[in-house]
Amino acid sequence: MFKLSDDYLIRREFFGGLAIILGGGEYELDEISTEILLFFENSNNIHQLKYFLKEAMQIDIDIEEIDNILTQLEIFFESTSLEYKLDDVDEYISSMLVERNSINNINYLSAPLSLSIYPNMKCNLSCSFCFISDEKWDEQNIYYDAKKWIKVIKQAKDMRVPYLTILGGEPLMYRGIWDILDYTKKLNIRTHITTNGTINSNSVIQKLKQYNNLTIKVSLQSLDEFHNKETKGDFNQPIKFLKRLKDNNIDCGIHTVGLKGNYGKAEEILEFCEENNINDFSVGIFFNINKVDIEEFSLVQYREKNIEVQNLINKKYPNIKYRLEGCQNWTAEPTLKEESIPRTPFEVIKSGCDAAQSRLEVMNDGILLGCALFNKHRHSAGNVFQDDLSSLWKHSKEFEKLRNFKTRDNDCKSCNFNYFCNGGCPAMNEKYNDTIYAGDERCNFKQNIKDMRNSNGVI
Repeated sequence: MFKLSDDYLIRREFFGGLAIILGGGEYELDEISTEILLFFENSNNIHQLKYFLKEAMQIDIDIEEIDNILTQLEIFFESTSLEYKLDDVDEYISSMLVERNSINNINYLSAPLSLSIYPNMKCNLSCSFCFISDEKWDEQNIYYDAKKWIKVIKQAKDMRVPYLTILGGEPLMYRGIWDILDYTKKLNIRTHITTNGTINSNSVIQKLKQYNNLTIKVSLQSLDEFHNKETKGDFNQPIKFLKRLKDNNIDCGIHTVGLKGNYGKAEEILEFCEENNINDFSVGIFFNINKVDIEEFSLVQYREKNIEVQNLINKKYPNIKYRLEGCQNWTAEPTLKEESIPRTPFEVIKSGCDAAQSRLEVMNDGILLGCALFNKHRHSAGNVFQDDLSSLWKHSKEFEKLRNFKTRDNDCKSCNFNYFCNGGCPAMNEKYNDTIYAGDERCNFKQNIKDMRNSNGVI
């Protein structure tokens, strides 16, 4: 006898469905597989499943054939000695058909894959590379208590959003942080906090130990004065914090923003990870949304540095899980490999800008954005403290625009990858070209198209 594994979250989608691996990754599903797996959330009785398949899916097969289908889906199941049933299969079918018909009539995901909240915009550091645009800091004193945020988190859980990230500002400076974390534990929603590692009291450590659904990502730029220069802090503080987290068996990792001044120091951080049994290390692409004076990498250079770090990890630190984070970093590839070109609707959604496609972000005043890089006064999709999160996801005019606009850049329109790239990052395009319809000047392909045009004498 089987039940649906706790390692997966199943969702209906317009292309069939998703099996979200709680820990990272997704499987695309066809409609029949999706509905069978969702049925197992409510009943593992084979005779009820047989009736459901016949009445709801018009699939009239015997028990042996059903067993064969379940064998093909066995990765999503785990054994159980308990049988559980629906009280009324017809009622389940009726509600399922309503939801399925509704989802089949849209061209975007039924819910985001992640929700980031910014309950507090106060911070005790001043990082030069911060991705929060300037206008958001102007209202850092706005504060809403945890009850408001808990309501939003509950709505996200009901929408089957698998991941919650708590950002800021410094999240551990928010007065209601423990109420929020208590609630995420109650809902068993996978939660990440990104912190600068400066809030390191005994009481904080003891409280963090309570949450088995929580991962702490600590921002550490280097193990030397470069960190101090770029954050106006002391690199010893996050180091001490990380060591205390590990000493108390609290799940944690290190996040570094990739800058010219610290990418060459990656091995020092990896050595620190190895010595302290930290197996999660990520590097974020720097988005210069505030036009600060920092030496930047091109996306091609990010790709080259990423390969160097990955090769180093494979050779010396195989137990460390590493990733380069940042939207559309595939644009740094000189050529896209055949197997990596997106083809399915879900691959196209995942490969392009994820604002209002697979991501949502809520600022400290409740303003909902597709991405925190956007200016909130220009691109607000509404306020989650005034309207339901699900309703805003489905009906916001701002999100409709982000999901359906087309780039007006001629170079981008002539590119074979425009069907999923659509001009690159709209927030960066707007910041540097005053419109989301421009083309992303950081893109290697766009530069190649320009060079080819110029070499042919076309301006």
